[in-house]
Amino acid sequence: DPHSDDATIGLGVTFWSLAKSRWRDLSQAMSLVTLLWDPEGVIDASIFRRARGRWPADAEELRRWLTEVDRTWLREQKQLRRWREAREEAQKLGLYHLDTQYLNFEIDLPFEPGHEVHSPVEGRFLPYWSLSQPLEAGIRWRIYSYIEEQVRDRAGREFVFVLPSPFDPHPHHRVVARVILQAIRDFAPGAMVMLYEGLR
Repeated sequence: DPHSDDATIGLGVTFWSLAKSRWRDLSQAMSLVTLLWDPEGVIDASIFRRARGRWPADAEELRRWLTEVDRTWLREQKQLRRWREAREEAQKLGLYHLDTQYLNFEIDLPFEPGHEVHSPVEGRFLPYWSLSQPLEAGIRWRIYSYIEEQVRDRAGREFVFVLPSPFDPHPHHRVVARVILQAIRDFAPGAMVMLYEGLR
């Protein structure tokens, strides 16, 4: 999944049911891979709630706090929040062997400068109306190499890849889905592919 909450939102019941399957080989063969940090997906106000012990009183106070805070600190806190969410998601979906069944690529995929849209009322970032930057060649190679390695190490097994649609409303989902589909075409052309629809 592109972000740490996508598997739960997009196919949570299906994934959980498979992980809890009475067929031991199936549940142990499943893996969950998260590609992106997506710190922008964490609402700024929730970070201040933990740091200051209360929510901002209104949008104006939140904007003032944002001008006062160190941006590096804020980004690190949002990344840490995403990391915790991702591991909790994997466990709730039934993957208890996180060292072998869960992987986070921790990729930072910024949005295109000048194409980041915010709500004029709340000031909230609106990813669905923004434009994502493309994945760098080195990152694409990491994704390709991972899928190639998984297919090689499990030669003779059937593969099922579950990922968001390449036509998903979220720009990150589209970028990630298209790269993974290209890797499947090259290294596992006989695999089954299931696409889930993200929420807008």
